[in-house]
Amino acid sequence: ALCREGHWTAATETLKYYLLHHPEDAGAHFLLGRCYLYLQHLVLAEGEFETARHYFNDGGRQNPLPRFES
Repeated sequence: ALCREGHWTAATETLKYYLLHHPEDAGAHFLLGRCYLYLQHLVLAEGEFETARHYFNDGGRQNPLPRFES
């Protein structure tokens, strides 16, 4: 909800706390990357997106969009 409402700083703190207890949650890493992106922390955003991709792929998931490679 914090992300949807654009409360990027509050969402960042909430997601970081959540990830302490659920470090392999790809979706949470993606949302944290999005928060960092909107806060202009581009290096941190890139790292979170990469982490999200790693956990997404390790979970045996594949990209459902045919225009992108898995």
